[in-house]
Amino acid sequence: LIAWDNSQVSFSGGVIENSLGAKDNSQVFFSGEATANVLFARNNSQVAVSGGLIVYNLIAINDSRVTISGGSISGTNEALWVQGDSQTIVSGGTIAGNIILQNRSSIEFIGTDFAIDGVPFGYGEINANSIPGNYGTLTGTLANGDTLNNQVTFFDTSSIVLSPIPEAGTLLLLGLGSLALLRK
Repeated sequence: LIAWDNSQVSFSGGVIENSLGAKDNSQVFFSGEATANVLFARNNSQVAVSGGLIVYNLIAINDSRVTISGGSISGTNEALWVQGDSQTIVSGGTIAGNIILQNRSSIEFIGTDFAIDGVPFGYGEINANSIPGNYGTLTGTLANGDTLNNQVTFFDTSSIVLSPIPEAGTLLLLGLGSLALLRK
């Protein structure tokens, strides 16, 4: 199931045994008891995940935007793969596999107690120059209480931004702003 050419799909229940995707300026909202093997955003599209199960991986390609506030990615070697100037914001949800970043992409994790390979990191930007060998294990607690314990691999000039949990009022405004952006 693919949302093409400025279209919108909301999927909150049932099973897609293959891919659910947003392509060419489209939007997908994934929530509830929905299940899909692969979820992707491609070519300036947007995906919002607030629940459900992604069996294999979530992929953001070619200047796309993904927001994850809940749900679960069961995982493969590339459970969350962000590339090609795409951006992802993660404030909740569980990711059971590796996180891959490449081609000027970024992921912002909102939470607390972040560490890289067991060394507390605090807040700020991490890139390939921050970690020997361009990979490491990222741990922490996301804004909704879910935990991170994932290998992260960087290619090119990609980065991760570790951010604190905003105050309740700021979080509400951020959520409303994200909805407005997705609807736009």
